[in-house]
Amino acid sequence: MILVGHSIAGDELTAFAASHADRVDSLVCLDAAWDRSQEPEAKAVREGKEPPGGPSIPKEAFVSVDAYLSYFQKIFSSEWSNAFEASLRDGIVIHADGTVERRTPDRVYRAIRKGSLLASLNYSDVKPRTLSLYEDPSTVDDAQVRQELTKEIDRDIALIKKSGPQILVAQVAGAGHYLFTDHLDDVVKKMNDFLEQNHQR
Repeated sequence: MILVGHSIAGDELTAFAASHADRVDSLVCLDAAWDRSQEPEAKAVREGKEPPGGPSIPKEAFVSVDAYLSYFQKIFSSEWSNAFEASLRDGIVIHADGTVERRTPDRVYRAIRKGSLLASLNYSDVKPRTLSLYEDPSTVDDAQVRQELTKEIDRDIALIKKSGPQILVAQVAGAGHYLFTDHLDDVVKKMNDFLEQNHQR
């Protein structure tokens, strides 16, 4: 079995591979191997506070599909693609009056976020061969955000590299968090090269 996951899906990949190594041939983490237990929000959650629900989106963004898409296109302009838009459309319900709402309720987002922040992920327990791809923080315009993201990525890459030679780490130059849409060709090549080498082992 080959498992591929993006972002917070990495928590599931890591936990499953650690518990069922005999069922997993390879893992591919697309900007997904993160130690969120180190985030400031994690401390508050461990002390009993509830994390926020889904992303904070202004009410005006829900008046129509176009308004909803426009809101996200401004935020993710450098990563926008047909696939990105299709994913957003799939995540909303369109009402008869044209307004929209997200399919996933805040309480579900909150539970997912809480579980992620409290998860104790030990990448040393991941025995299957794994490819962990990361975004390129140099693409972030805001200097403070770029600095913080660079620090987080460097920290997690160092953690991953200590977990053993079975985990290969690479950053995709010029890619954002949705690296599989804004740098599809590069990501596919890296995945294919990794899987072909792993199959030959």
